[in-house]
Amino acid sequence: MAELSVVIVTIKDEDEILCLPRFEESDFDDYEVIIRGDKGIAKARNEGIKEASGDKIVFIDDDAKPMDGYLQAAANILDDESVVAGKVIHPGDGLISRMASHYPTGAEGQYVEGVVGCNMGYRREVFETVGYFDENFLWGHEETEFIERVKKEYPIYYEPEMGVIHPYADGIVDYWRKQYRFGPADIYRAKQNGKTDRDIIKELLNPAYYFNADPRTWPVYVIGRVCKGVSRIRVLWRKG
Repeated sequence: MAELSVVIVTIKDEDEILCLPRFEESDFDDYEVIIRGDKGIAKARNEGIKEASGDKIVFIDDDAKPMDGYLQAAANILDDESVVAGKVIHPGDGLISRMASHYPTGAEGQYVEGVVGCNMGYRREVFETVGYFDENFLWGHEETEFIERVKKEYPIYYEPEMGVIHPYADGIVDYWRKQYRFGPADIYRAKQNGKTDRDIIKELLNPAYYFNADPRTWPVYVIGRVCKGVSRIRVLWRKG
């Protein structure tokens, strides 16, 4: 049994997974890597949990680069905490980094309200208590829905030593593409929260939907919201 199980959801070949060379350089060696390419991120995460031999399980994206001491930090903090949000830093300081302002980057450990799916850790008991990721989410929001269930039972601890460098998007076009991909998960999440098709359309017609607080990112943000809105309408149209 490994002390730490690292689950990576990907369809890439192993030599394309950026975090693997960093793990191989680590002084911490009591870990296993589980690579899952199942259809749907939630299902792949769940299969990784079931395959893991240990009680400490972390999820890291295939394009994330773990910082020095990542594995040891993850193993240590999961001795004391059941749910851990790791530090996530977007490389560079341009426009996309401003779009990634939700990434946790603080220098001090503290209790927080959420996690970022590209870098999070759990003790196995969490899944035994609240269940697995909802496999109806094929791409996006699966960790958000899951953590809402988790918060009813466990606090979430932010551990800055468990850090990764991870791009929120590879550029503006990739950001827009990512927003479009959120459409189906947005609709499913809205339905979970009791919203009707009319409610969803009404939101898309509200000008407030297209504005955010940072004028430097507003043009890119607005087009991203349009992309997401088009995707939502497409989902509703096909369903109807």
